[in-house]
Amino acid sequence: SANLQANDSYYMQDLIHAMLLSSANEAAAAVAEHNSGSRKQFIKKMNLYAKNLGLKNTKFANPMGFDDIDNYSTAYDLAKFTKKLMQNDYIVDIAKKHTYKITSLKKKRSLLINTNKELENKLNLSGLKTGTTPDAGQCFIGISDGPKSVMTIVLNSKNRFLDTNSLLEYNSNKNFYDHSRSQ
Repeated sequence: SANLQANDSYYMQDLIHAMLLSSANEAAAAVAEHNSGSRKQFIKKMNLYAKNLGLKNTKFANPMGFDDIDNYSTAYDLAKFTKKLMQNDYIVDIAKKHTYKITSLKKKRSLLINTNKELENKLNLSGLKTGTTPDAGQCFIGISDGPKSVMTIVLNSKNRFLDTNSLLEYNSNKNFYDHSRSQ
């Protein structure tokens, strides 16, 4: 939650920041309703977009990512989606922010704090998105800023940041890229 107030108005850029930084469900609902007139219509658009991207094992049942039998994806599909998303500099720049202040049109102020604790880590992760639900567990899509950009997808974790660090450490092993070496 970003503690957005009912019956108040917010700029779209602030709602997008709230969704990406604070995983604000109320912001996702507001964006869905604004974009399509209703959550139901937005879900149809989301599923059509997923189909057009070739995401064969992804289906949306709500705009927030809440647990639902009809709301699912795979690491492979999430990687394809993330690759497409990374072409949007606006989204990438938001994901790198530690904090962001929003002000409603009624002058209610909120400080958004990024749920991505890896931004503070020495591993140079610039994003991208955290998520947690009872059924999905802790999830994290990480993007490294190193010379060779690396994407990590961690799903149903008990410690998404430890698991991400393990993946990045494994990837940084010199032998990982050296296919000529016999072992």
